[in-house]
Order: sequence, then structure tokens, then C-alpha cells
Amino acid sequence: MTQADQQDMAYVSNQYAQDQTRVSLRAENVFAFTGSSIDESKFSFFDMYLSLSTALDLVDPRLGDHHKLTCYIAAQLARHLGLVGDDYRRVFASALIHDIGATSLHERIQILEFDGEASTEHALVGEAILKSVDPLADLAAHVGDHHVIWDHGAGQEHRGREVSLISHIIQLADRVAVLIDRKAPLILLQSSGIRDKIHSKSGKLFSSELADAFCDMSKNANFWLGMDPAFLGKSLRDLSSFQDVYLSLSELENLSSVFAFIIDSRSRFTASHSSGVAVVAENLGMAYGLSDQVCRKLKIAGYLHDIGKLSVPSEILEKEGKLSEEERAIMNGHSFYTEKIIANVRGLDEIGSWASHHHEFLDGRGYPHGLSEQDLGIPERIMTIADIFTALTEDRPYRKGMEMDEALKIIDDFADRGKIDKSVTHTLHQNVGDIDCARRAAQTSENKKLDAMWERAAEYVSSERA
Repeated sequence: MTQADQQDMAYVSNQYAQDQTRVSLRAENVFAFTGSSIDESKFSFFDMYLSLSTALDLVDPRLGDHHKLTCYIAAQLARHLGLVGDDYRRVFASALIHDIGATSLHERIQILEFDGEASTEHALVGEAILKSVDPLADLAAHVGDHHVIWDHGAGQEHRGREVSLISHIIQLADRVAVLIDRKAPLILLQSSGIRDKIHSKSGKLFSSELADAFCDMSKNANFWLGMDPAFLGKSLRDLSSFQDVYLSLSELENLSSVFAFIIDSRSRFTASHSSGVAVVAENLGMAYGLSDQVCRKLKIAGYLHDIGKLSVPSEILEKEGKLSEEERAIMNGHSFYTEKIIANVRGLDEIGSWASHHHEFLDGRGYPHGLSEQDLGIPERIMTIADIFTALTEDRPYRKGMEMDEALKIIDDFADRGKIDKSVTHTLHQNVGDIDCARRAAQTSENKKLDAMWERAAEYVSSERA
């Protein structure tokens, strides 16, 4: 790569790698799952939800599959206790994303210590995030209280409300999960020691009823063998009450917008970026003459294109100075993780390709794969330009968005140098007023929701500290 190319890559990265309105997905489709499928659909809800859990654990290899493991243990315990219907579904859905509010690497590693004095503020941030998205709002309190210890009955209440059995189940499952050595050759050999540890904390960390239930349940070898990393995904699918729910394109679009909110909630530096890219990609596709279905898929790809950034610690996302070589490598890896995360969702092959190739250039000097012109179709080319245009024109906490003429000049320069598609660039020029208006409307709406979420999170944390 020449010095000029390196400068190009650095410029684009610095501009946007620090880096409408929607109809809410009905709660019954997201979390009050019926287990019945939608005939015309082909997008797996289970795979989508599991992909969010996967993304949350990519921050560091030491996390392993913590969310999935916690979910498996919690679901098994819930079944052992006889929970059914909505209560069981709430246990499963909450446990699978219980640390959604932990954005820093330090915090994520700290809460892996069983006896450590870990901050529980991430649970409150998680509650604030989930309260902001209607389909998942019923999970908020369970996530917010999942680190409340029993303390001889004092943990029955927290912040002036009753702590649910669901939260206590997740709390115990979370602590069991951190005790498990995933590198050991046979997990079954750890069972006795873990049981003894949980029993020793009965009445202190955990209610005696829950501790006893776990110790009884965990005597079954199948419980431990089901945690095998090679089969954990299958175990979760078997335990899930929504493994046969499939989403229509409209429902997928709405769920993807929820994911975009979660992605963008991690940092004020890139707030509402995903919603902006989604709307620009959709409108640019329409202006280019693509079909309505393709344009809707482009919008979904825009919502999901930065899901891999959930693998980037907030220490890097919010660093104000220049990133180190190692930090830049971590940041640049997000599009690779976007590809791998979405690849596990049945029916999203096409959308996943468009979403994950938004940093590829026609001259083969993009990332993560260094694809060339023949590898990149019009949808991928639209995604790249939508990402660049949005990043250049949107406001960030540390700068105002560029004026239109200046942003278009940079985009034209990239097109002239063979990095992005000239025909798509021409379409952007011809329709830039309408496209930018749609972007501004979408991002203004999203920023209001994000600001309300951050205010709510600050209120929760301040109240807890007091």
C-alpha cells in the first residue's frame, strides 16, 4: 500500500470509524414469543437475537461465550423451578443479553471475577438501554437487577422495587458461568467444586431456595455436558421458546432498527450513525432505480453494518486522540466481525454481504478483505458511499458535520481515484438534497431517543451511588 493510499485510509477512518422514524416491532413478536412461524418469512428471530449476544462477547477472548453460557444455566434453572410461558421467556431473553450495558473492557473483565467487588453500574445502563426500545422494555428491570445479591433477604428489594425471581436466577447463573473453566478438558470434572462454591454462598449471594435448586439440578451430568462449546448453540436452540419464529422483511427491518439503537448507544461519538447510514442507503438505492425490496434490504444492512463495533471497547470508541496501531487494528476489525456475526443468521446472506463490505474500495485497498471492483455489486457500492456520506455530514460531539459542498468534494475525489463508484456518486449528487433531508430527520429522531436513554442511565447510576 502506497503512502497516499495509507493517508486515504487514515483519513476515512478518522472521519467515520470513530464513528425514519420507525414502527416499533410488536412485543409479541420479539419477546412474548408464541413459537409459531410466519409462513412467508425466512429470517430467523432466534439467530438474530443470538447474534446480538455473540457480538457482546467479542470485546475480549477472555469473555468466551459468557452470555450464552449464562443463558443456558439460567434457562435450565428456570425449567427446573417449573417456570413456563412469559416468565421462562423473560429468563431466556434477559440472560442472553444481561451485560448489554457493559461497554468498557475493564468493566467486562472485572465482572468475570466471582468474588470481586465489581461495579454494578453496567446493569443500570443496560436497563436504561432496554427501556428505550419498546420490544425489549419488559426485560429492562430484570437486567437492571441482575447483580443484586440476596444478602439474607435484603436483596428482595432494590431501588424501591421488588427484585424479580428472574433477576435472581440470572444473577446465580452469571456467577456459575464465571466459575467454569472453559479451557479445562472435561467440564463435568468441575461440577462438584462449583456446586460446593454455590452452596457455600447460600443465603449470602443467593437465596437458599435457588442455591438448593441449582445444586440439585447440577447433579445431572447432562446439564454440564450441554455446555460443551461445540454444542452450546444447539443446546440453546433446544431450550429456546422462539426457535421456530421467523420474521417477515418488515419485521426484520424493525428489529434491525432496534439493534441499530443498541449499537449506537455505546458511544456518543457515533450516536445515531447507524440510523443515518440506513436511511441514506435506502434513499440512494431508490434514486439509483433499485427495486423496493432491495432498497429495504439496504436499509436493514445500514442498521446492521456496525454491529461488529460491539466488539470494540468503549476505551477505543471514545478515545479523542489518535489511535495506536493496535487500537486501529481493533477498530478496523469491526467490519470483519459484522460479517461473521450476520453470517450465522439464516436468510441474511445477501444483507450480511452488503453490511460487512462498507469499508471495501473498488481499487482493492479497502478492508477487511481487500475486495476488488469485480467482487462488489451495486448494493455494496451504495453502502460504502452511504457510510462515507453519513460520517462526513453528521454532527459528532467533537465536531460539526461538514458542509455539503465540502463533503461532496471529498466523495468526488474518492470516485476520481477509482475507490468508489462514479455512477452511484453521480446519483448522490443528483439527489443529495432529498437524501440529506431524510438523513437529518432520521438522525434527529434517533438522537432524541439516545439522549433520553443516556439521561435515564445517568439518573439510575446517580441514584445507586447515593
